[in-house]
Amino acid sequence: MLWEIGVLIAAIAFAILVYYVIEALRSLKYSLDEMRVTLVEVKHEISAIGTEVKSVVQTTNSVADDVNMKLKSLDALFGSLDNVGHVVQEATSAVKESAVALISSVKSGQKLRKERAVAQAEAEAARPKAAVNTTKTELLAQGATLAAKVLHMLAERKSGTGASENAAGPAATHHTASSRH
Repeated sequence: MLWEIGVLIAAIAFAILVYYVIEALRSLKYSLDEMRVTLVEVKHEISAIGTEVKSVVQTTNSVADDVNMKLKSLDALFGSLDNVGHVVQEATSAVKESAVALISSVKSGQKLRKERAVAQAEAEAARPKAAVNTTKTELLAQGATLAAKVLHMLAERKSGTGASENAAGPAATHHTASSRH
């Protein structure tokens, strides 16, 4: 009898164990079914997102190509602006050099005129009154000569040629000599 009770208890325990295993398997089947449904939905959504991503990538590539093309056309513009900048810088440098030379020549001309005026004033003091009128005329002629030379130098700098100085130099000297007589 003990043996029959032991087999009966074992059979009941096995039945309970089978019941719980069956419930666990049902729960596992339900979870797997839910997972399968979820995977199908995710597959559809990924497929829709994939087509949208492809569209965005194509649009981005076309925009990037357009921007690159426009940047290449701007390269020529910036190159031209760089050339203009160099030309303006060279012109500014040339104007600055001309201004410095002009100021220097004007200062030296003023200094020369002052020295001549002092020398002439001393000479006038030593000469009689008749000689003073001649000295004033000579001073005016020298001032006119100096002004002509300065204007001539400015014209040369503006035109950039030095050959005209040689041609105009004797004429200006001749003009000064004729105005003294």
